[in-house]
Amino acid sequence: MVGEICRELAVLVLVFVPLELYKDTGISRLVIALAIAGSIVLAGVGILIEWLRR
Repeated sequence: MVGEICRELAVLVLVFVPLELYKDTGISRLVIALAIAGSIVLAGVGILIEWLRR
């Protein structure tokens, strides 16, 4: 269940963070890049947790 939550959070970040780029808000590109990288890591952790629990 924890792995599934991690994966879902990663997907939400990957969907909504690029929208901030599209809207051209005041968020710096570095913060957005770190959020996307963190989301990819979070998805990997979620997959790893699910894989190890089985």
